[in-house]
Amino acid sequence: MKNHALLWLATLFLVNPTALQAQNGTFGTEQRVPKVTSQIEVDAVLDEDAWAQALSMDLNFEVRPGENIQPPVRTEVLLAYTDTHFLAAFRAFDPNPSAIRATITDRDGMYGDD
Repeated sequence: MKNHALLWLATLFLVNPTALQAQNGTFGTEQRVPKVTSQIEVDAVLDEDAWAQALSMDLNFEVRPGENIQPPVRTEVLLAYTDTHFLAAFRAFDPNPSAIRATITDRDGMYGDD
């Protein structure tokens, strides 16, 4: 699932650069995904220089469980690229993370969780 989401993001932004819109939601304002040279460690801690240089945008809608509605909590996406990788990270600002449902399950059974 994670690989599919990253592939979808990469495809969206590489095929349609105008999909990157300003944080205030206005159309036609392009944002550039920066190229970074510093290394990152995939450890869920976004403290490397690459993340400080990354394009930061708030996700202004949700599609599940809502249908293209404003999300109840803030989520930020960070985007950058290197010579060999497209980098995407998310910061979710949920005030009650212990209420998030997630179970270990087969791919086809994962759609009942958050």
